[in-house]
Amino acid sequence: PKTSICRAGGKENPELRGGTDQENLRIMALAIVSIAAKLFRTVSINEKQLMDRYGITQKQLLNARKTITKHYQARVSMGWAARPTQLSAAAAREDELDKATENIAEALTGRVDEEELVDAMQGFLDAMTGLGEPSVDAPTANVAISMVAGCVMYNLLQRKGLAQGNLNAVAKAVGRSGAGIKSRLDELKARYEKGTFP
Repeated sequence: PKTSICRAGGKENPELRGGTDQENLRIMALAIVSIAAKLFRTVSINEKQLMDRYGITQKQLLNARKTITKHYQARVSMGWAARPTQLSAAAAREDELDKATENIAEALTGRVDEEELVDAMQGFLDAMTGLGEPSVDAPTANVAISMVAGCVMYNLLQRKGLAQGNLNAVAKAVGRSGAGIKSRLDELKARYEKGTFP
C-alpha cells in the first residue's frame, strides 16, 4: 500500500498524497492508527486534531485508509491475517462523542467568550444526556453521533444568540458540512414538532 499511497493522484491530483516522504509517512501513520482503533480496539485517537497539527487533508486520510484497508482485507481473505474483532457499537459511539465534544470546545475557543463557552458546553452535555446519547438505544441512534453533536451544539448556540459565524466552525469540528448540519437540524426540529422526536 505504501507505493500506492505515495503515488496517489498522479500528476492530475497530487493533493491525494503528501508533498514529501515525511508527509506521506504521517498520512500513512495516521491512517494505520485510525484503522487499528476501529478494527483492533487500540487506543482511540482524535483524527481531526492530528490532521490539523500535521496538515493532513481529509482526502489524503481517506485515500490512505481506503488503500490500507483494501490491502488488509485482501490479506484476511487469503488467510494471511486474522479477522479483527469489532468494537461494540455502544463503545464506539461513546468514543466518537468524546472526540466530537473535545473538537467542538476547541473550535469555539476564542470565537465565544470563555464564560459563554463553559455555559454552552454544559448545556451541550445536558442536551446530549437528555437525548439519551451516547447510546445505541437513543432516538438519534440511526444518525452519526458527530452529526447529532453538531446539530445539538449549533441549536444551542442559536438559542443563546451565539450562532453568528459559528456554523462552519462547529461543522468542521465534527467533520460535517454546515449545510449538512442545518439540513439535519431542520429535519430533527420537524420531527419534534410532529411529536416523533423527544
